[in-house]
Amino acid sequence: MASRIQQRIEQTSTGDITSVSTSNGLQGGGSSGALALTLDTAAKGDLLVGTGDNTAQVLTVGSNGYLLAVDTSTATGLVYVQQYAVLG
Repeated sequence: MASRIQQRIEQTSTGDITSVSTSNGLQGGGSSGALALTLDTAAKGDLLVGTGDNTAQVLTVGSNGYLLAVDTSTATGLVYVQQYAVLG
């Protein structure tokens, strides 16, 4: 059975990738040779956030003392909020 599986693998036709394109959040691409893709961030702590179906946006790092929170009214669905100490 293993030889039949190997035969099927060898018979499977493969295609060639003719080009790679990038959009928000990625850099790189091309149409020939070795291709490299990198995240399109500008600063330490930047996050790549999904903003919709197959779309993304870079969320710049927040300030010290701020936490990331959900806010569906923003384009990314996220917002930085000031951290408050809880006294008990």
